[in-house]
Amino acid sequence: MDGVVKWFSKEKNYGFIIGQDDKDYFFHGSEIRNEQQALFQDDEVQFDTEETSKGLSAVNVTRIRN
Repeated sequence: MDGVVKWFSKEKNYGFIIGQDDKDYFFHGSEIRNEQQALFQDDEVQFDTEETSKGLSAVNVTRIRN
């Protein structure tokens, strides 16, 4: 799925992505698949989704444009 980073905290190592379906997806920094382990607001990303006990999460997050 494609989406845009809503926000990411490097200090807390997590953030949220707004998916192309207009849903918010939580993601942990360990799921970022680029060399640089940080994303910034409005970065365009691709990701897979996973249902967890806390709701929808983004996994295998890759920046496609910033």
